[in-house]
Amino acid sequence: MNVPTSPVNRVCLKGVGWHLPASTLTNEQLVRRGAAPSADWIFEKTGIRERRIAEPGQAMSDMVIPPAAAAIQDAGLGPTDIDAVLVAGDAHDSGGVRLTSAIVADAIGISAAQCIDLRVGCPASICGLHVGTALVAAGQATHALVCSGEINTRSLDFSSKKAIFFGDGGAAVVLSRKPGFAAVEQTFYAGTGRNSEILEIPAGGSRETITEASLKEGRHLLHMDGGAVLRYGTSKLSEVVPILAEAAGLSLPQLDWLVPHQANLRIIQAAAANLGIPLSKFILNIERVGNTAGPSCLIALAQAICAGRILPGQTVINCGIWGRTGLGGGQVLRFVPNESQP
Repeated sequence: MNVPTSPVNRVCLKGVGWHLPASTLTNEQLVRRGAAPSADWIFEKTGIRERRIAEPGQAMSDMVIPPAAAAIQDAGLGPTDIDAVLVAGDAHDSGGVRLTSAIVADAIGISAAQCIDLRVGCPASICGLHVGTALVAAGQATHALVCSGEINTRSLDFSSKKAIFFGDGGAAVVLSRKPGFAAVEQTFYAGTGRNSEILEIPAGGSRETITEASLKEGRHLLHMDGGAVLRYGTSKLSEVVPILAEAAGLSLPQLDWLVPHQANLRIIQAAAANLGIPLSKFILNIERVGNTAGPSCLIALAQAICAGRILPGQTVINCGIWGRTGLGGGQVLRFVPNESQP
C-alpha cells in the first residue's frame, strides 16, 4: 500500500460532538421478530446487547446536525467560521443531486462553505477525516466540519440475522489550522476495490434501479456474507494499525488507545490478538450502540473525548475498515499535553 511517510502539518482537532437516536432496539426485541434464536446468541456472535434506531421520517442529516452543532460550539467557533462541510456515509438524504452537506450547512447557519458529500460505508469517518485533513493541510480551509452519519436500519429486514449488527447515529469533528486539543500526525486511506459482492444493497443505483420485481426479491435491502466480512475485517484491521504506527514512528506498545470500527467484537478481539495489543487499550461502545457503520469510529472517539477517557499527552490511532472492498485507513492523533494547550 502507498503509505504517507511525512507528518501532517498544522491540522488539529478543535471540537467534537456525537448523537444517538432516542429509541433503543434490544436483542430481546430482535429475537421476537425472528432475527436470532436468543438474546445471548446475538451477544455471543457480536458483542452487542442493544442498538439505537432512528424515528420514521428522520434522515441522515438528522443524525448529523446535532453533533455538528455541538462540535462547532465545543471548538469555540460560530457557524460563519466554518469554511468546509464534509458529510460521509451511505444513507444520504437524497438519492442524487441534493447534497446532505448542504442541508447540514443550511440547518446550522453556515452560509459560505465548501459542501462535500462522500459516499462511503464502514470507514466513512476515516475517509471524511482523511479528506478534511487534506483540505486544511493544503490551506483550502481554516476550519473544516467533518461529519459522518448513518441510518442503517432502513435497509434491514428485521427478521433476518443481518439485523442483529446495525444501529443508527452520527458524529462530527472540527478540524482546524488553529491550535486544538489534539494534532493529526498521520492519515492513511487506501484499498483494493475487490470483494464488493460480500456486502451490498444490489438495487437502487444506476446499475440496477428499484423495480416491483426487485422489491419482491428484497434487492433494496442489505445483502451480506457474514463469514467473508469477518475474515476480511480481521485481516484489514490487523494490517492498518501497524502501517499507521510505523508512519508515525511509533511501536505498538507506545500506543495509548486504539479506536476501531465497531463492526463486531469478535473482529476486534481477533485483531487485538494478532497485533499483541491488550483489548483494554481498545475504546469500545459496541455493546450499547451496535455497528453504526460509517460514523462508528467517530462516535466512539467523540464519546471517549467527551468522557475524559483520553488524557492530554496520549497517542491514539483511529482506524476503520471495510471488508467488502479491502479499504482501510485511519489517523494518528497526539493529544496536546496540558502545558501546551492554548
